[in-house]
Amino acid sequence: MIRQAFPNRPILRRVLLVLALLASLCAAVLLVRRISAELRSDHAACAVCYTDVKALAAADGRTAQQWVSELRTAGVSYLIVGDADRADGAAAAERAGMQLAAMGSAVRDGDAFLVPEIRDGALSSGAAVPDSVPCLACVEDLARTGLLLPPDVDPEALSCPTVRTLWPFERYRAYRAEDAPYSEPCNILFRAATERGIRLMVLAPLEDERGIVTDPGVYAKLLSDLAARLAQRGITLGAAFSTLDAPAADRLLLSGALVLLLCAAIVLLQLAIPALPGWIPTALLPLGAVGIVSLTLLRPAAAMLLGALAAALLGGFGAARRLCLVWRDESASRNRTFPLYLTVVLRLLCGGVLSGLYIAALLGCRTYMLGFTVFRGVKAAQLVPLLVTALVLVHAVCADGGRILPGGRRGMLSVAALAVLLAAAAAVLLLRSGDAGGFVSAFELRIRNLLERLLFVRPRSKEMLLAVPAAALFALSVKRRHPLFGIVFGIFAALETVSVINSFCHIVTPVHVTLIRTVLGALIGFVIGAVLCGILDPLLRGKAE
Repeated sequence: MIRQAFPNRPILRRVLLVLALLASLCAAVLLVRRISAELRSDHAACAVCYTDVKALAAADGRTAQQWVSELRTAGVSYLIVGDADRADGAAAAERAGMQLAAMGSAVRDGDAFLVPEIRDGALSSGAAVPDSVPCLACVEDLARTGLLLPPDVDPEALSCPTVRTLWPFERYRAYRAEDAPYSEPCNILFRAATERGIRLMVLAPLEDERGIVTDPGVYAKLLSDLAARLAQRGITLGAAFSTLDAPAADRLLLSGALVLLLCAAIVLLQLAIPALPGWIPTALLPLGAVGIVSLTLLRPAAAMLLGALAAALLGGFGAARRLCLVWRDESASRNRTFPLYLTVVLRLLCGGVLSGLYIAALLGCRTYMLGFTVFRGVKAAQLVPLLVTALVLVHAVCADGGRILPGGRRGMLSVAALAVLLAAAAAVLLLRSGDAGGFVSAFELRIRNLLERLLFVRPRSKEMLLAVPAAALFALSVKRRHPLFGIVFGIFAALETVSVINSFCHIVTPVHVTLIRTVLGALIGFVIGAVLCGILDPLLRGKAE
């Protein structure tokens, strides 16, 4: 691309190439540091609050000490106590062989960790974190968009170890004996540990249609199943948890990595405006470098956010360019459908993975990896590239002299159907994207659970069932030179790159998990698309003949 953008400026080409290589090296170092920290975090543990133990005791008549012993036998390692019940809780924990932890704002010698005071699923108004803490349990909020911590806590200033913690909110407690082979609470804990970096899971009394579940065997089976499933993913559920040794933001490496975006922006600008005066790219290079270094030194958080957003947008724009090049390639219509389909998928997939890994490197620091901050540009990073893809494909079709829509009533109906289709797709993206996602039906939940049991990690549905198969239909549209279908299916095919980038923007998910999820989604979607090609290609060929 650099040679194509500046065919007659060898010095500028060499400068851009050297800078791009150095920036890629900086990004690679950031990425390796992040992955190393994630791989070292391979132990998880369970805890229970003493107040919940007393609720179990009140429900079935046994003593709190008996329940503490039962839960310890089941695999619970920590007992969380508040100031009011510390004496009784400490005695029960010592007899059962549990480790003690504190809830509130006071920590005593021997406490394993501190949980800020949480009441009714929310952070207590008077919650605070003392200066000296052995380990801080950072509780994930119910929406999965942040942590329940006092507002005066500065993530970068915390000197104590921290662990991402799952709190037993009410919707996590529903239990049905008929669920097989794993209960839904087991599925929830499994996803939390494997997909969101949770290493401390706080249990609470499970509830069914009759009330609190008081059978100790249910809790023992829950933790036994969870331990077996996590062991298959390389995570040990035991007596201790790992604290994520996430690196702090390195401003020097971050500045170097962001230069790659500057080089990419200059090249894309020259490709978009070939008549651009030569002095503009030459001037943008030093000015942009100074701006990047200044922003990174003064506001590293803003530099990371803007850099990640720019990378997500540029990655999506790259998908639009690749699809446009395929449409304009005159030899594409003469190629066989399957190789053309494979080429489209590989281009979209590689573009998404490279952009995603770059974003994972930029945001691979303590603030994002522990979930103190989440990437806020998810919606824009999805919708804007798809809109650009639509405009680019329309321009490409019109430049070829093609007519997008038939005339008359048929054309009006086509416009209406297209508008409804794209509006529905946009609504789904808005509602189902981000860290929290949206409503999940019971049927979809069963499918998710099935895929989690069969595969290492569940692929994303919009990649597996929509984006990659749409690339097959786009390839068919290119071969048949059908403008309307080419635009529509090109937009949905671009969703592969956009969705892959979005997956890497979920920073609390380990990089290797996102990579495996992406590859599995592409493989399954490719098989679906290949079946579509095998069915539709002969039919369309016969109709044309």
